[in-house]
Amino acid sequence: MGNGALERLALSKGVDIHTLDPSERVIRRLQEELGLGDKARAGYAQEMPFKDAQFDVVVMCEVLEHLGDEILSKALLEVWRVLKPGDFLLAGTSYREDLGKNIVVCPYCGKVFHKVGYVQSFDKVRMTGILIMHGYEISELYVTTFVDWRRKGLKNFPSSL
Repeated sequence: MGNGALERLALSKGVDIHTLDPSERVIRRLQEELGLGDKARAGYAQEMPFKDAQFDVVVMCEVLEHLGDEILSKALLEVWRVLKPGDFLLAGTSYREDLGKNIVVCPYCGKVFHKVGYVQSFDKVRMTGILIMHGYEISELYVTTFVDWRRKGLKNFPSSL
């Protein structure tokens, strides 16, 4: 769920930003704190409540890895629909996540799931194929790491790219 950091940064730079989050609570907070009004909407990537060809850029950070194949496909088609022709998707997702390493079991119901809800794992080849299959032209696709400088040690860096 969004904490509003991207929205705050964009607004500080004079960017006309819209935001989408599944949490009504998060959206209400962003509407009130940042004055976004109806530019902040509750909803899901596979059914965006925005007009066709409305945006120059769509940013999706930490979203795609939470979507199963069918919803991922619908979400990418929705992004295509709301983007202006020739504009772009900027997406950030985990890279080569070993989904089996972070499996937990709910102590109440016994359900087995990934501890942060990942259902997909991506590498460059897989991401390229998925994007091309959905009509995207790839201008850049690269692997990088985002470091949490508050944490000590080398845990922040991927062991192999």
